[in-house]
Amino acid sequence: MRFFKFFGLMLFALFGLPVHADEVSGTWRRDKSAEYFGSNEDIIKNKYDDLKIVNESMMLGACKGTLEQKEYRFDIAFQGLIKERQSSQMVYSFMRRRLGIDMSQLKTYYTFRDSDCTLPSGSIFVSGDRLALIQASSIFYAYTRVKQDAKPGERANTISLSQKLSRLPLDTTAFFETCAERIKWIKGVPQATDKCGPAYFPYIATKTDTDPLVRLIGTHRFVKDPSSPYAYYDNPFANGLHPLFMIFTPLKDVLLVRVDDFDKIVNEERERFGGSYLAIKNGKITDQLDDGCTMNLEYTCLDMRGNKQYQLLESGKFKKF
Repeated sequence: MRFFKFFGLMLFALFGLPVHADEVSGTWRRDKSAEYFGSNEDIIKNKYDDLKIVNESMMLGACKGTLEQKEYRFDIAFQGLIKERQSSQMVYSFMRRRLGIDMSQLKTYYTFRDSDCTLPSGSIFVSGDRLALIQASSIFYAYTRVKQDAKPGERANTISLSQKLSRLPLDTTAFFETCAERIKWIKGVPQATDKCGPAYFPYIATKTDTDPLVRLIGTHRFVKDPSSPYAYYDNPFANGLHPLFMIFTPLKDVLLVRVDDFDKIVNEERERFGGSYLAIKNGKITDQLDDGCTMNLEYTCLDMRGNKQYQLLESGKFKKF
């Protein structure tokens, strides 16, 4: 499904106190789960192993919700367990033993509400690089922060990257909803911004830029059919366009780039290109995936239901499942 189908989706309504970006923002990977009273059958079975928080919004796969920061008080945050006569010492001991979460210095926590899926609402507690998500009062999930900033030696070695890396998983719909309003235009040309970080760092390819990666993107033949309504993306630079792109941590020596069409369209002069994932190896574009699917940490693209659609291979090709 092409990205442009999602372009008109409304932005999330954000509310509450501002979330401290340096504390909770980023990508988290689930590594443990437990039911407080030991009933593992009650643990919610879900496929959302990756959790991303950016700009006061939370994303679990294709499920999205809003966060609200609150002052931490045990008697408020754990009302359900207090009704079961559980003390703070008992709860803190459980979280330390089972989840690796230290609650002793906690001053704030977060509540979230899901907006478009059946995942129950709950609370989030952050301690350093550990995060606990609690649902239905007694179901605990532990996440660890994913550090995706690649070291220079780990990057694709045929293109020297001067740009910051964006973070997987990439849900293209969520990117539009959380970042689109922060992208400004000058004379119809989109401008790069760091206001979507640390999750997203969108850059703009311009014809005057001599950067090898920018040249590769701007002159690529995304659409080779001259009769296509998206033919303007058959060499964007040649048609006066300025592709927006994001770069992700390479898969070995394969660079993954997401490209989208953000140029202003006046009087319906053309159709908006739906966007592509590019695989780049040895300084060349080796494959192109025209899909708005969610690219996860395993370089697997998932549809809106979480089903696997494509896999990026070390050969630089996208394999269809």
